[in-house]
Parts: sequence; structure tokens; C-alpha cells
Amino acid sequence: MIDVDELRAPITLSSTLYNHIWHMQSEFRIIGDLVQNMEDYFLQRCVDFEKYEATTIKKSPKYRREELEEQLEDEYNVLLSMPVLIRHSLFTSTYSLLEAFLNDLCSEVKKERNLLIDINDLSGAGIFRAQTYLSKILNVEFPSSHRSWQRICNYNKLRNCLVHADGQLSKESNKQLLKFIKAHKYLEVNVILKVQLQDGFVQEVCDTMAQFVQELIPKVIEAVEA
Repeated sequence: MIDVDELRAPITLSSTLYNHIWHMQSEFRIIGDLVQNMEDYFLQRCVDFEKYEATTIKKSPKYRREELEEQLEDEYNVLLSMPVLIRHSLFTSTYSLLEAFLNDLCSEVKKERNLLIDINDLSGAGIFRAQTYLSKILNVEFPSSHRSWQRICNYNKLRNCLVHADGQLSKESNKQLLKFIKAHKYLEVNVILKVQLQDGFVQEVCDTMAQFVQELIPKVIEAVEA
């Protein structure tokens, strides 16, 4: 009789980490699909509203048109604000997903190598503390010079601005972030210096983070197996 257990591939750290790649890329793909569906939905809502607005105003008495135009304009502005809020939410959620992944990665490798130092023993927080743990404690050749990580560092500044200041920028304290935003085709700053995420930004974030995870995992495996 064939022993089924002998046919099963052993669960190694390498296979576990590559499963992490698959899982994270699946998560980013789901978010990307979600944001695209959202953008398509609100685009159609705007098209439909514009048709409704034109028809409604045309059918209304002339003495009511000015008041009606103001009312419909307010409703249209509310409609336009909805995808902006959803982009902000999806962006911060995607960033948190990467942060949680890096923290879990550090804990998993620490357990595999029976290390005494935990990521929580280090100063700092978030993705940069995870970077320190991987590079200094685990001797991982962290891809800090890669374009994906450089973008993620800018996403960190943007995320902090959105979470802690509701997207409100300051010329004095956010010069690097302002430079990043002004050079980015999917980001804008309005007249009151508030950042606006445009259609296409969240998808770019998902693609960038998926690329970074794919670049990082082989370097982690290399360090662990050294």
C-alpha cells in the first residue's frame, strides 16, 4: 500500500514563504479588482446623473431652473466625493496589509531560527521597524534601493498625512511629500493644499506592493538558508 504521507511534499520555510507571496498577491489583486469595479460604478453614476440633470432642468419651469441647478449641483458634488473617500480607505487598508505582512514575516523567521530578539524589542514602528529587523537581525539583503520600496516609503508619508491630518498638507513640513505628489500622475493637491487620490492610484499601489513582496521573499529565504 502506498503511504500517502510519504508522497506529500514537506512543509519548509521556503514553501511557506512562497505561499505568502501567492496569498499577498491574491489580496492585492482582489483590492485592485474591487477598486476598478468601484471606479466603473461611480463613472456610470455620474453619466446617468448628468443625463438626469439635463432632462430634469429642461422639463422644469423657467422660474425654478436656477434653484434646481443649485440643488442638483450639490447632489452631484456629493456623488463626486464618494469615490475619493473610498480610494482613501482602500489605500490605507492596502498599506496596513503590507505592514501586517512584514510584521508576520519577521515573527515567522524569528521562530524558524529560534532567535531571542523579537521585532517588538526594536525601536520604531511599522514598515521601517520591520526593515530594520530583517536587515540587521536576520541579515537580509533588503531591497531598499529598488523602485518598489522607494515608492512604498512615499506611500508611508502619504498614508500618515491622510490618517493623521485628513490629507491636509503643509508647505513647511511636507516638502518631500509635496514633491512626490506633484510628480505623480494619480495624485493632486487642491486649492486648500489637501491631497486627492485619483482613479488609478490604488491600482498602482497594489501593483507596487505585489512587486516588492516578490522581490523581498527570495532574499529572506537566501538569508535564512545561509
